[in-house]
Amino acid sequence: RRVSNPWIAGSPSEDYFEYEDDGQDAKNAAKKEASTDRFGYHSINPNVTLTSQKNSVTFGSGIGNTNSLRLTLSGMTSGYTIATAVENALCLQNSFATISMYSRCDNPQTLSITIVQEFGSGGSTAITVCNANFNITNQWARYSATFQMPNISNLVVGENSCIKVFIQTDSALSSLTNLDIALVQLENNISATNFSPRQYQIEEMLCKRYYEEGYSTWSGRATANLGVAITHSYSVTKYKTPTLNVEIINNVGFTNTATVGFMNNLDNGSIKITKNNISGHAFATVKYKAEAEII
Repeated sequence: RRVSNPWIAGSPSEDYFEYEDDGQDAKNAAKKEASTDRFGYHSINPNVTLTSQKNSVTFGSGIGNTNSLRLTLSGMTSGYTIATAVENALCLQNSFATISMYSRCDNPQTLSITIVQEFGSGGSTAITVCNANFNITNQWARYSATFQMPNISNLVVGENSCIKVFIQTDSALSSLTNLDIALVQLENNISATNFSPRQYQIEEMLCKRYYEEGYSTWSGRATANLGVAITHSYSVTKYKTPTLNVEIINNVGFTNTATVGFMNNLDNGSIKITKNNISGHAFATVKYKAEAEII
């Protein structure tokens, strides 16, 4: 069982962890794959300026070419945190686990990792299960920490429970240049094993459980000032009912306003567009963004 981070793009980072379940997780046993959310960013200092990008890395024999998440921060007078979440607080309970990653930074620093079991809405109080500090240098190196997940059979697991992974930068630095993080892996083991990537198609499918973009089109005759529904199906069932954002890309004969329609669930969504004040043939292309993040 492991998580991995093969690529990132945009802001916030789409640096996805994917958690591979061996079927012992009660909630996800049927599908055997439980993936995680994207990294989110957080700073208690509103004056921090962040630049993030995908950076190409070559590690050589055994790993080859990959990508890292590269962060550059300025105006930093306190630690900066990135976080991701693994579905279901029951994962890895009552067993040893190891988290590992490769990292480097232009200005050496202490990087902290904290792992927390969060029991979701209506659940028990969160439990911190791992605190580790790594002294990051300007050379690539692998860092790991092993910890034991408690038995939580006597605790209440609520809705949207998860295991949160927080990575925090050194609060003593006034700025941070080119912090690279790559090949993050969480596994059910007493030590770090070789990084085990998934195929891109599998990574993409699992990541789309949390975020997906797409386009819908409509063409035909419509009545003046009345709405038309455009429905779409997601390529992957979402982790939870998504927040659906929609916009009209181009249209002939409709107004320029699009809203969420009558349907929005784990597998399908709909978009409502309105005919202008003239009945007749019309055409529209609408873009949708479905977000179903854990964090």
